[in-house]
Amino acid sequence: MGSSVDFNTPGVSTETDISLGYTNTLKLSDTLAPTYDVGVIHYGYIGSDSKFTNPYNGDTGFDFTEFYGKLTFADSLFKGDALSVGVSYSDDYWGHSDEFWYFNVGYSAPIADTGFTGLASVGYNKLKNKDSLLVVAGGPGEDDSYIDYKVGVNYNILGIIAELDVVGTDISTSGMTDAGKKPYDTGLVFSLTKTF
Repeated sequence: MGSSVDFNTPGVSTETDISLGYTNTLKLSDTLAPTYDVGVIHYGYIGSDSKFTNPYNGDTGFDFTEFYGKLTFADSLFKGDALSVGVSYSDDYWGHSDEFWYFNVGYSAPIADTGFTGLASVGYNKLKNKDSLLVVAGGPGEDDSYIDYKVGVNYNILGIIAELDVVGTDISTSGMTDAGKKPYDTGLVFSLTKTF
């Protein structure tokens, strides 16, 4: 899968993801059978090896590989909802910023009989140290972790999922440029998704 990206690094505008995963049902009891999803994703950024050098360790490029696992509990509180818990790990995260852990909890539920689905998630991002977070996020480099969140709604239109979300983080954007603040300030994100 490919997408365009903007890291304020001239000559680096494409992300290519290669993933391998496995999904199945984990039957814990007659009434508890979550779906599990495990896998690995490699994120590649064409041209980044010659365009970016980590100022703390001298390594070049943005590329990294991430391992993930997720459990999803359908009909957890009532029919049609889903509760998910997940964890991701990289031994050398984006920009060669060293070890990275990500823990996430998400919830979605239908909104009455409207066809809309409400959703929310919160995640905890843990990097090795303050220097690592400075490489990944910029800013004052005051901590080695941050929280991200999302609250939104989606609707299925002829097999295309239209979604509108409020997203944000608790990263301090003090000292960042306006362009640098954009990924971390609270904002609206609209997306259209089609699965084949």
